[in-house]
Amino acid sequence: MKNKSSNQDFLFCLEGNAFTPTSSGRFLRELGIALEKIKCPFFFMEQKGYLFKKILDSQTQFKSSTECEKLPQIRILSTPLFSLPKTKNTTLPWLITSFDPISPIKSEIQNIPKMKPVFVSSTTHRKRLIEFLVPEGNIHLLPRRVNQSFFPGKPAHSEFLPGSKSFSFLTVTSPLRRKGLDLILRAYLEEFSAKEPVRLVIKLTHLPKKKKQFSYEISDLGNRLGALNNLFPPVVIISDTVEDSKMGGLFSSCQVFVNANRSFHTGLTVLEALASGIPVIAPSKMFEIFGFNEEIGYIVQTRKAPATPGFLYSGSPATYVEESDIASLRKRMREAFAKPEETKRKGFLASQFSSRSQNWDEFANKIIELAKNR
Repeated sequence: MKNKSSNQDFLFCLEGNAFTPTSSGRFLRELGIALEKIKCPFFFMEQKGYLFKKILDSQTQFKSSTECEKLPQIRILSTPLFSLPKTKNTTLPWLITSFDPISPIKSEIQNIPKMKPVFVSSTTHRKRLIEFLVPEGNIHLLPRRVNQSFFPGKPAHSEFLPGSKSFSFLTVTSPLRRKGLDLILRAYLEEFSAKEPVRLVIKLTHLPKKKKQFSYEISDLGNRLGALNNLFPPVVIISDTVEDSKMGGLFSSCQVFVNANRSFHTGLTVLEALASGIPVIAPSKMFEIFGFNEEIGYIVQTRKAPATPGFLYSGSPATYVEESDIASLRKRMREAFAKPEETKRKGFLASQFSSRSQNWDEFANKIIELAKNR
């Protein structure tokens, strides 16, 4: 039997795009906050990639653990599965990862290190990995509760969102085609008129650069958004960096969160919306994977749609995705707008739902136990 060790007998090295507005970055920051609370030494090994931005604020500044750098290190890499380095190196790290369990790509999953802990976002992801012969004992679930210091937050009208009496739909997304912003824009503009007291708030990670066109981005998104005028219902674009501690305020300033992802990796922004007490409009597959129901949101029907090579990410093969049906998306957005009291009720139940799962402090203790018994 292996000897038990203390929290001070090893050093966690947290690798990835830790300071980016992505779910993989958020996972590393949440883990860092939790490890710091229990005085377990760690440090970040930052990898600059897509969406690299420094977004830390005073509430999430981390102390360096360089004084412990002589301790045995346990590497934990947080990255989508398609970004996992292709190597057979025996020193591969523990893995916090995401992929689409509805349309999994075999070449991605085959690259998972077979003898290392792997952390995924749902039991559906876990079952899919087992089907691809990843050892069941190596697969662990990530927490489904977001940072309670940030969510829910105070309404943020005074900071970066103009005040309004309009009913506000919110989406937090990026120009990536798999995020489905084009579907949300189309449904909103087709369903609502400029005369109605409604607005769509889009929190973007960034706008695509005109000189760089990627097959997996909506390259003309800036032109599409710039074409909106008084003939259409208002759209508010927030492309500036918003710190973690202020995101809760953005969610709390709106009435409904809208998601139209074409692939289902983590559901993190949906969880943040629920924790903020606002219901979600999302694809049926999102509800199935993460255990949501109509009590806390509005289910949108989907259909199979082809994804050409390079559509999902750089080098992605041709495949099929589950795409939100526009008519269904329009119907659910109209329903949420037309019945504000029902929307509020769903939001109240959403906040209760989000509090009934493992938090990051519990998760930090779990990985420490794994490290002690490795």
